[in-house]
Amino acid sequence: MSRSNCLNLIACILLVGSLSMSEAARSATHDIVNLGELAAAALGVDEPFFGHAYDINEAGQIVGDWADNAFFYDPVTGINVRPFFPATVGNSYFSGLNNLGLAVGLATGNIMGKVVYDYNTNTYMGVGERISLYPDIDDSGAIIERSRTEMLAEYTGPTDLFALLPTNPGWDSLTPVAMNSSGQIVGWGKLTVPLTSFNIYPFLMTPIPIPPAVYLFGSGLLGLAGIAKRGKS
Repeated sequence: MSRSNCLNLIACILLVGSLSMSEAARSATHDIVNLGELAAAALGVDEPFFGHAYDINEAGQIVGDWADNAFFYDPVTGINVRPFFPATVGNSYFSGLNNLGLAVGLATGNIMGKVVYDYNTNTYMGVGERISLYPDIDDSGAIIERSRTEMLAEYTGPTDLFALLPTNPGWDSLTPVAMNSSGQIVGWGKLTVPLTSFNIYPFLMTPIPIPPAVYLFGSGLLGLAGIAKRGKS
């Protein structure tokens, strides 16, 4: 390769790479979804309410509560608010979820205690009196008692969630609670627009893949290094 052709190649790669990197820098690293809006749409409700997302599994399924009703979100089928509807069940929420689609939480009414919900069969059963406020369930089906402090301490992801948000996301006071191995984060936060008395909503944050052009930039630099090495030899 001639010197002029090599310089032209370097210029093109640096131009593409710089544009790609600047675009990646301007973009957010995560998308944020208001699960409360999905719940309202599922119920056909326009009023703002409040809610929390407590857990997420490796399949991206999420559990929590919205307007004092348990919800189960599946990335394929969508959100199911209050999956069980016996008239004798009052307020409810799910605070734990395993990788088999089993959720555990609490319900009031004739149950007045812990319940386990099976997403695969859309059935639930009572499993004992209320002991902890935020029970969890492992993949063997064992229920783990935990306090609010213990639940919040389970989150081990990035602490500065605002650095991951899009520009002007309209969120404030984010509380991350759980994260799966894909980097998806759930929790709750306040909406700043519109600001209402019931403005605490469950959220899902999902990593945005790095644009392919960024990989092109990196591979181009490696190629240049190889060219320089051959030139020296």
